[in-house]
Amino acid sequence: MFKVSLYKKVNARSGDVPLRFRLKDGKTVDLGYETGKMVPAKDMMAFSQDGTLQPGIIEYDAALLQEIERCKLAMSEVYMSLCQEGVALNEETFQSAVSAWFVKQETGETVDERLLVGRFRAYLEEEHAAGRFSDKMYRESMTLMRKLDRYLIIRDCPNTTPRDFSAEQLVDFEKFCIDEYLYAANPKYAALYPRAYDECRYWPKQKLKEEPLRKVLIHFRTFWRDLVSFGEVEASPYDKYVPWMQEKKRKRYTEVLGEPMSLNFDEFQQVLATPVPGSMADVRNAFILQCCIGLGAKEFKQLSLNNVAVSKEGIPYIYYVHKSVRRKGKDPKNYAIEVPLVRVAFDIVMRTRFDFILGCYNAPYNRKLQLFLRYCGITREVCVFNSRTGESEALPLCDVITQGNVHRMHMDIVHDSDTLRGMRGLGYTGPRTMSRMKKMSMEDYFWTLNWAFGQKPFRVDENLNIVEGAPFTPIDPMVFEPQPEKLPGGRTNPYVISQMVPLPSGEGKQEDRVEVRNTCRLFEPRKVVVCGNQFIEFLGAMDEESRRSIQYGVMLLKILADYKASFVEECKDTIYSFRSLCKEAAYTTYFYLNGDTIVLLHCFQNKSLRKVKASGIEIMPVVRELRWKHVIGELSATEYDTVLDEAFGARGTEKREVWEMRACRSYTSQTLRQTRMDLGLLQEDIFSKWGAKDNCGNLSRAEFGHRVLPFKYLSRLVDALGYKAIIVRPGVPGWNAISRTKTLEQMLESIGEPVYRWKRKDPDIE
Repeated sequence: MFKVSLYKKVNARSGDVPLRFRLKDGKTVDLGYETGKMVPAKDMMAFSQDGTLQPGIIEYDAALLQEIERCKLAMSEVYMSLCQEGVALNEETFQSAVSAWFVKQETGETVDERLLVGRFRAYLEEEHAAGRFSDKMYRESMTLMRKLDRYLIIRDCPNTTPRDFSAEQLVDFEKFCIDEYLYAANPKYAALYPRAYDECRYWPKQKLKEEPLRKVLIHFRTFWRDLVSFGEVEASPYDKYVPWMQEKKRKRYTEVLGEPMSLNFDEFQQVLATPVPGSMADVRNAFILQCCIGLGAKEFKQLSLNNVAVSKEGIPYIYYVHKSVRRKGKDPKNYAIEVPLVRVAFDIVMRTRFDFILGCYNAPYNRKLQLFLRYCGITREVCVFNSRTGESEALPLCDVITQGNVHRMHMDIVHDSDTLRGMRGLGYTGPRTMSRMKKMSMEDYFWTLNWAFGQKPFRVDENLNIVEGAPFTPIDPMVFEPQPEKLPGGRTNPYVISQMVPLPSGEGKQEDRVEVRNTCRLFEPRKVVVCGNQFIEFLGAMDEESRRSIQYGVMLLKILADYKASFVEECKDTIYSFRSLCKEAAYTTYFYLNGDTIVLLHCFQNKSLRKVKASGIEIMPVVRELRWKHVIGELSATEYDTVLDEAFGARGTEKREVWEMRACRSYTSQTLRQTRMDLGLLQEDIFSKWGAKDNCGNLSRAEFGHRVLPFKYLSRLVDALGYKAIIVRPGVPGWNAISRTKTLEQMLESIGEPVYRWKRKDPDIE
């Protein structure tokens, strides 16, 4: 049985309070009714929750008691009538029905449905009752109906019928909707726009934008189209309607059959593994965090550290209330969406504290996002529909992704393991889908997200300090500082060749033969230790130049961000080796990584300068045994950093920078020389391709490490070899800090080395 009760504020003791009622029928029906009247709070204290007088009350407001009984009667009769008619119940429908009941009781009349306003209202109620209009569409249409009623009253034609409404009135009505704030502020129309406190919030306060109005007017156009199909009118005013609103020029891409407009697992991992310059740090952090928690830009910009909490299992999570799952009059905490933070998202939150510089509008962020994804190489083509041209196009994924795709991207990555990628609808990608995840335990939800995004589990305490897992680093290693191509004095910034990619000579532009690969940031140089005595004894028996060539390689291993270099080779069982060429000899040094420490194991001289496929196979058992003895503690390790500091100066000094530049130059020349030898070419063969003389000495100087080749000369050389060079530079902070302010001559003079200046040869002197 249903029950009608007063909606009272318990703590209201003074002032005026609104007169409101609530109707409940079991656990499924909970409807409210607002009378729009304000009554003194002290008069409301005389009544109980069911609307009757409190026991022992003698003095009370008789008019208020009569009004309460009258409203209770109206709500009861209207509710029983609507239930008998089978109308879909909600607060908007119930409020309108009770208001109509009062009008009928006072005037004995109902709204004439033969007029335009009455017919439009009846149409909206029919569509909503039949389920063809959602609650949101119904509310928007009812707002438009009230605007139409006020428009006809202001224009002195309230008795207009659908047959009398013309195209000129339609255009005038649209302009009235945009400028209605002018009529609302005019005291002449105060009766239409009441100044009462509880109703003034519905005033139009400012000029309405055309784009939101265009979306609402679709319901009005559908109304006229249905009247024509029902035969109530012969023609619609839209038949002679001339559009006057200028549609916003934009490109909006929508999905068609094929691959969805979202990243897959491999592409997301590619985004995570791509180092970016500092100018892209904000958009990178914002995009990755949005993908991990599945939030749109509007809700994302409202997040702060207050939205971060920790579960009892030590799992950090984000909680927020999405607008589509909010309930009027309910506690928002019961409908909050809780999303665990995977490790990459947690690190971004702790580094940025949600302080992103994205702007107030989505368009600038979308442009930055597209440039960022292109930089990461997300260029897979997808078939999309362009709403501006009305045609389907095949475009790179990086050019069509916007912040509006982020939520679906999150759900696609989560559903990728379940082979549900690309499924659309409220059951798969709607915002309420994430709210259903609350049925899962936080532990299971955390495991699902870690599996989907390729992250490792971790735990934090109540202060967001990591207690299980890799330690937190306040500096993002995937954000690097761009390095200049040229240093003071016009010399080229030293580099190391990472890879020589085969590319036939003459193909493409010559300047494209050199590509700079930016690496992740190395927070500090690696430590170097030596396992056993073989390495130190072997280097002690060598001449100074050969020993220095091997030590060059060790210095580079300390400051290179990764080991994707041409002189480094990855052997089996996590063992690496690097090759050093000096004069007519080649040396191979074996090492392995113990955390952030380089452990040198063995070094020997090759029998040939050329790379032999079976080179070093007989030494591998010895190397594995050395590594295993060091792991179990049978062999101790000796620190080797002090040896490098004594020979080349401490890190950060001018002397050390000069020697590190020479190390880069030496191993670059070694790679070029080795590549030419592997191709079986002589220097004269390269000269003949260039059309130069056989006694040209620049190539000899480059191959023996006497100069750093500029990009122009390097691209010309690798073009003659039929390759493309991918170069890298050390990723340690402060690399070439002194070299960027001083010339090479100034640095050599400061460390006491002779300076050799090149002079042009006089052609008159033989």
